[in-house]
Amino acid sequence: MSNELKTRITTGEVRLSFPKLAEPRAGEEGKPGRYEAVLIIDKDEKDTIKRINNAIDNAIEAGASRLAGKKVKKRPLKDGDDSDREEYEGCMYLNSGNTDKPKCFDVDAEEMIDKEEIRNDLYAGCYVKAVISFRTYNHEGKVGVSVYLHGIKKTGDGDRLAGSSPVSASDFDDDDV
Repeated sequence: MSNELKTRITTGEVRLSFPKLAEPRAGEEGKPGRYEAVLIIDKDEKDTIKRINNAIDNAIEAGASRLAGKKVKKRPLKDGDDSDREEYEGCMYLNSGNTDKPKCFDVDAEEMIDKEEIRNDLYAGCYVKAVISFRTYNHEGKVGVSVYLHGIKKTGDGDRLAGSSPVSASDFDDDDV
């Protein structure tokens, strides 16, 4: 293994939640927007969880000078059983993002460029693999580890998660009034 600490990994199959991949979420005044996604990792995906934890540890070690002696108290990988979101139960999860647009690929490994295609294919509930990296921060008294999202490849369809059902023009038919 090289002397460089590994802080970038490709996950095993995970589930996508709250994807903002076609265009960035608006940033605060004067700051760029961010592309984001929550990655839900089944607790049986022990290899992915181990690689994530190792990459977080490596990022903390590599960023020790940036932390200026402060300890990271909150890790980015969270236990879904402690969340109020039902779909996270029995899973781990982490929030990932980037100001740079992550590369998006379909199940055939073809890059998706069209925003509408990205919105339709990479929905909350589908299964993906993600390329992510970890880096420490020490900003305005807060220290921690950020999760950068570099790419997403869809691996399969899944049940849409709550709040993500599509709407069509037929939903507005007068018959329901």
